[in-house]
Amino acid sequence: MKLERRHSLSVKLLRLVLLWALLVGVVLSLGQINEGRACGSALFVWGKRWPVEPGGIAVLPERAGNERRSQTSMPGMRHRAEETGMDEIDSKWMQRAIDLARSKGSSPQDTPIAAIIVLDGVVLAQGVNETEERCDATAHAEMMTFRAAGQVHGDMDLRGATLYSTLQPCGMCTMASIWTKIGRIVYGAGRDDVHAMYFEDRHLDTMDFIADAWRDDLTLEGGCLKDACASLYFGPDDDVPEELQGNI
Repeated sequence: MKLERRHSLSVKLLRLVLLWALLVGVVLSLGQINEGRACGSALFVWGKRWPVEPGGIAVLPERAGNERRSQTSMPGMRHRAEETGMDEIDSKWMQRAIDLARSKGSSPQDTPIAAIIVLDGVVLAQGVNETEERCDATAHAEMMTFRAAGQVHGDMDLRGATLYSTLQPCGMCTMASIWTKIGRIVYGAGRDDVHAMYFEDRHLDTMDFIADAWRDDLTLEGGCLKDACASLYFGPDDDVPEELQGNI
């Protein structure tokens, strides 16, 4: 009888301890979420800091390996924009990229290329071309954004995220997209909309690299706000001095 009584007391005590631990965990989790909402800049989930844009809604990230998730911070905005054929959400993010590109300069000589990476409706990182500023030929807008996104995300695997670029990514940036496991690329102006100086190959382009990749879960969509993006750069028939053409 004494053994049975001790066993019963032990079980009850264990249940109380587990219940108390569960309550403490819930309280701490709610505190972290409230902290993120209060400051309007971050949400802490699974030990990671997820930035929240002013007025945006941060969707809690799902576990790795799940299917592609919603990339909108504006609920209900998934219908198509008639003038572009792209989602209005895509147009919103591309317009932000255009504004970012213009912040670098208004002349095509400034190479105002910008990129933004969005995951679950939240901007992980954004960047502009900094090749001249850094004396680094690899400091393309997409590359700068990949590097920053990895630091914010705490992981080089960007599966489920979307890359928005004002210009069709070059071969280097396309290959980097494959290695980062980015889920989707949306670009504005294509190589036929701008001068050939922006691309390293005469014939190969983004589509070729992606078509030949081992990955089959990377999608590519071009022409989002194409005209606005193309206006940032030298046109196909512009007479551009050779010293400004970085590909020769």
